[in-house]
Amino acid sequence: SGFKRKPEPESMIYLRDKYHISSGLVIGDRNIDVEAGKSAGLDAYLFKNVATLRQAIDM
Repeated sequence: SGFKRKPEPESMIYLRDKYHISSGLVIGDRNIDVEAGKSAGLDAYLFKNVATLRQAIDM
């Protein structure tokens, strides 16, 4: 892909800027997903498994 690997936010910043995204949400299953998202200026949430994601959606 040519981008540095997460937790470097380079790929997320590229997509954010390319598509003129002013706000976004990163949902990840690893801490590096959240770190990359936040470093790119996006909201980010960590869910370890599908059950915890479903619980959050049902809230």
